[in-house]
Amino acid sequence: MWKRIFADIILFLSLFFAPWYVAAVLGAVFIIIFPRFWEAAVLGLFLDSFYHSYQLGQLIYGRFGIFTLSALILLVTVSVIKRRIRI
Repeated sequence: MWKRIFADIILFLSLFFAPWYVAAVLGAVFIIIFPRFWEAAVLGLFLDSFYHSYQLGQLIYGRFGIFTLSALILLVTVSVIKRRIRI
């Protein structure tokens, strides 16, 4: 329990004080380490709102929600893989 809270604090501090790729890598690592780490999807929402420039072409065809979408895909993929190999 305390490890997960500590990981949450580290993750959200990296959101504000580190480059985006550090926070994204930490989120991916914590998804693999902790079961059902939904905090990474919240991190993706924050990263999308901080680092996405809203232009009309990007809203329609661009990368809208790329961090959130990739966090959710990684969450589902890791949970399926862990269930199949029974970790």
